[in-house]
Amino acid sequence: MTNYITSKKSDLIQFQKSVTSISTDGTTMNVSVRGESSPRTYSHVISTIPLTGLRMIELSKAGLNVMQSTALRKLQYGPSIKIGMRFTSAWWTDKFGIIGGQSYTDLPVRMIVYPSYGVDSNTPSTVLIASYCWTNDAERLGALINTGKTEYTEQLKELVLRNLAQVHDLSYDFLFNQCEEMHAWDWNHDPLTLGESRLVLIWKPTVAHPAIGAFALFGPGDFQDLYTSLTVPNKNKRLHFAGEALSTRHA
Repeated sequence: MTNYITSKKSDLIQFQKSVTSISTDGTTMNVSVRGESSPRTYSHVISTIPLTGLRMIELSKAGLNVMQSTALRKLQYGPSIKIGMRFTSAWWTDKFGIIGGQSYTDLPVRMIVYPSYGVDSNTPSTVLIASYCWTNDAERLGALINTGKTEYTEQLKELVLRNLAQVHDLSYDFLFNQCEEMHAWDWNHDPLTLGESRLVLIWKPTVAHPAIGAFALFGPGDFQDLYTSLTVPNKNKRLHFAGEALSTRHA
């Protein structure tokens, strides 16, 4: 995609450009970029910015109707966390013959995802997604992620290892000695979250958006009343909405 887009003009994709406002004069779209003295003018604008991030941009003159403004305010994103652990061996395969797939539990880690790649090679993966949580479960474990405090990181590591031991009927000491590294990620508190699908953004705001979420999680009636308002452009049909939230298959 990059090669195609830049084949005729090399600078069509630009990074580190923070959009501060999107407006229209009725016939064209004006996009203000931080640090630039005058707005950029376009015939059409397509925004794939997560809706919570788009609200941080000045849109009062963008030609949105009431339902579109309401949708940007009300449509929500669900929390999600993932915790990866690297072990000295692929013990789940060595001991139980597990290759790929998931285990589900009512323990705090909720879902465990096993690697399916590299199985036939001489160096199979020893990395496990030890926890994959959504919604309330993600919020609870997320409180221990990215705190900058060793005590909470160690608390999280011990909790995850104890849960893994219980699910697989192994000893905590065995998994503790096997564990070489842990990396946890909380999309709910990623200041510039792109969502789990890591969508390509035309513009990415640089202000902090706490609790922005991982992927769209629509509530009752949202598809009927709010979603449909963003599947069409603004009043002059020159500002279009796209991205993960506007897909019927969220995440």
